[in-house]
Amino acid sequence: MIHISELMRKCEEEGIKITKMGLYISGKKYGFIYEDEKNKTKEFDKEKFLKWIELTKEKAPENWLTVKQLSEKMNISISQAYILIKDEDSGARTFGTNGVMYVDPSRIEKIIAKRGNRYEL
Repeated sequence: MIHISELMRKCEEEGIKITKMGLYISGKKYGFIYEDEKNKTKEFDKEKFLKWIELTKEKAPENWLTVKQLSEKMNISISQAYILIKDEDSGARTFGTNGVMYVDPSRIEKIIAKRGNRYEL
């Protein structure tokens, strides 16, 4: 068994800012902290923890924008931006563990051009 303070130290070394509770919740969500049903003890999966660290450190490419940034740049509502990123050609995806959706604005411009005047923006 590993202590949460050791995991916190590793997170700090990797530049990940997180509270003990946040780390525990992430551990349960991503499976690196789990309960052994037989012994009723908390267990640790190092491989899953290291994968989580890499996922947490993942960043969006430099020119990619969030839905909010896209709506501001293209002068459209957030709901219109959200509809555009749901197009299969948008290539929108999340980076890291925060669940924020990012998209390449040049792909959105192509989608708008492809749709023509079907949707006024």
